[in-house]
Amino acid sequence: MAPWPENMIINERGSPLVSVGLPVYNGERFLARALEALLAQDWSNLDILVSDNASTDASATLAESCAARDPRVRVVRSEVNSGFEANFARVLASARGTYFMWAGCDDWWDPRFVSRLVAALERSPSAVVAMSAVERVDEAGALLDVVRHQGASDPSSMTSWQLALGLAGGRPYHLFIYGLYRREFISRAFTGFAPVIASDRLFMCRIAMAGRFAYVDEVLHRRLVRAQPIAERYADEALGRLWHRSWPRWRLALAAGPYLWHSPVLPASRRAWIPLIVLRFLKASLGQTLVRAVRSPGFAKIAAGTRRTD
Repeated sequence: MAPWPENMIINERGSPLVSVGLPVYNGERFLARALEALLAQDWSNLDILVSDNASTDASATLAESCAARDPRVRVVRSEVNSGFEANFARVLASARGTYFMWAGCDDWWDPRFVSRLVAALERSPSAVVAMSAVERVDEAGALLDVVRHQGASDPSSMTSWQLALGLAGGRPYHLFIYGLYRREFISRAFTGFAPVIASDRLFMCRIAMAGRFAYVDEVLHRRLVRAQPIAERYADEALGRLWHRSWPRWRLALAAGPYLWHSPVLPASRRAWIPLIVLRFLKASLGQTLVRAVRSPGFAKIAAGTRRTD
């Protein structure tokens, strides 16, 4: 398939439909801004589905008001909180486009985000997901960091094996979860998240083992880092309770093998990679455990007690 020219009229008749799934739970503070950014995309052939997961704030009302003004927006509501995973699955199941993306209700996108990523996928037939560089900010809008990949760390030039190892080792390619996917592929690949912390990283490892990543080295996505920890924000869901279990990062490493093995999109020849990827997860978990131990007050007291005073 020929790539879309960079200067094409992207809203011309026949341009691929892009479905955007926006799961939301009590996102009133940021939802209007997110919808405004999505509707401002210069790729006008959009299908935006907002799935409200029994929010107790005005999220559903805001979404329905937006849908009344713009036919590209659809809204579904759950009467009970079915959990974040079910909400992710709900918007994907309702997607109709050639391409699909999940959108965070508290994020922001440059108007060129969709068009740049569509072009990247059209240029790279072997890529299953495309993503841009990401700017991470706090709730006051202050810049925390910019995540971009250049040189040897550019995902576009990495093999599936390299990407999977990088994800298992802690590289920030998990941010591709909010990239643009080929819908047919992601509909087969997504069977849910593993019941562990950092399940987005493990999920993207599954994606990396199945196909290539395309990367656009422009900051087109702003990711909000919330002040409230996940354990508190999702205290009434299984996701929040995961952070209170003992040895959560070791549980992630041990869950990696079965989760990757049962991937419906994993080529059979790549199953041999799984033990080495699990070992990489274990090594990263050990590193995290040692870092937390060194930073703990107890270790500081022990270290102080062993210092020479002569």
